[in-house]
Amino acid sequence: MLPRLERASKLVAKAGRVLVDQLDLVDQEGADLDVAAMWTAVAEIAGASKEQVRAALEVVEELVPEEDGAAEAAMRTALVEKYNTVRPFLRLLGESKALAAAPGGRRVLAAVRRLPELSRRQVSKKPLLPKEIDAALVTVSWKRTVYANHDLPQGAVDRDAYVVCVLEHLMRALTVRDVFASPSLRWADPRAHLLAGPQWEAIAEDVLASLSLTDPVQEHLNDKVTALDAAWKQMAARLEEAGEDALVSVVTPAGGGRARLSVEKLGALGESESLAWLRAACQAMRPASTCPSFCWRCTPGPVSWTPMCTWPTSPPA
Repeated sequence: MLPRLERASKLVAKAGRVLVDQLDLVDQEGADLDVAAMWTAVAEIAGASKEQVRAALEVVEELVPEEDGAAEAAMRTALVEKYNTVRPFLRLLGESKALAAAPGGRRVLAAVRRLPELSRRQVSKKPLLPKEIDAALVTVSWKRTVYANHDLPQGAVDRDAYVVCVLEHLMRALTVRDVFASPSLRWADPRAHLLAGPQWEAIAEDVLASLSLTDPVQEHLNDKVTALDAAWKQMAARLEEAGEDALVSVVTPAGGGRARLSVEKLGALGESESLAWLRAACQAMRPASTCPSFCWRCTPGPVSWTPMCTWPTSPPA
């Protein structure tokens, strides 16, 4: 679809630019709007007739759905097609004793433990119901794929989509070590090597003093929370003050979901006068007769780290 969408979008963009420019010109001159003249300008400047523009618009409307998040939902649907690839490993994964979880990953690990049962289930005879899955793991981007499969009975859950959704959560949990494997070097629990009990108490005072953490723990954490809260409020105030000209914005996906920070690409600041002066001054201080390799042949004194020289036999005057 991409080549069709690209061609149609280019044509619509060219025609739209001409129409906008012509409307601005009509407004500036205070002239009457001549529709025929505008389409003539589109044909001459953009190289597209009225019929071609209409056809391009129909292609764009066909290939770009109106609802938000359709592209991400389509990607999730494509992922579901890989269910048969991972199905042979679900039993080994779900029944593995090597996996454990920190508090942040217990829900994900519980869902992983149910994967063998779900893989054996004949959903054609016994459809999977919403109450049989962990709905909290079905994020906004997965809801349409998991709950809205038109090939299934009304109210049934797409088992394949839910399984792949759980595997995606498992991948993220392994990355942040909310779920970990033991024994393992790469995927091990980073908390397993922390000192505890008498071992920690024996060195705690020296370690905390070296880190300047002599205040009570709760007081130290409260200070950090206060500083973080003040920073967020300051950023929110600056964004509100900047308004539409702000290069940073907080974007919330349509239909809910986690907000994310969007930062526009910043332009280069350019070279300051002081940096240009410093570069020129350093270049001027370099001796013109010194070999770039600083070898024993060209540099006075005992220099031995470059025995060979690519400079001419006689150093330049």
